[in-house]
Amino acid sequence: MKNKYYTPTIEEFHVGFEYEYQDGVDKDNKDVWKKTICTKSDFRYLSKTKIKDFRRVKYLDREDIESLGFTCYQNSNNSQWRFHKDNL
Repeated sequence: MKNKYYTPTIEEFHVGFEYEYQDGVDKDNKDVWKKTICTKSDFRYLSKTKIKDFRRVKYLDREDIESLGFTCYQNSNNSQWRFHKDNL
């Protein structure tokens, strides 16, 4: 995967939604990103800002999915990955 992040739409935001926001640049002129969790009071502000320019969300990867208790296996017929959780 080339890019590890995507720009969420306003419809994705809800209380408890984890995302990163751009918080300036460092001494090497690289973007500084900080993690945060959306709160009820964030909605008014978020609807008035350009989310595209300053917000991002990490795509889920295998480690993220396994950390939630899923088992990962590869289908024997092809390279497609499958995930299973026993207590679902």
